Amino acid sequence: MRKINIARVQETKWVGTNTKDVDGFKLWFSGKSRSRNGVGILVDKVMTIKLVLGGITLNVISAYALQVRLDEEGKRRFWEDLDEVVRGISQTEKLFIGGDFKVT
Repeated sequence: MRKINIARVQETKWVGTNTKDVDGFKLWFSGKSRSRNGVGILVDKVMTIKLVLGGITLNVISAYALQVRLDEEGKRRFWEDLDEVVRGISQTEKLFIGGDFKVT
């Protein structure tokens, strides 16, 4: 089974340009009216891209922590998921972590 990190969506019914939390993913969407179909992109809360550049391996982690509306259990799971991804990267490889870490 494959885990989906990014999915594009069509025929959204939301008006405007905004973001939403949808079942553990962040959704960026854009739509002009409810009668016309909008589009969007769903992105996993923790996603890694591995780049090999001139013999150097760089792991770029993008993380989105929707901490404001999460209970303590949800926050704990987010940090555990991020920790698991980081621990899975070899110490001989470079690591860059970027994201939105709303810790409240």
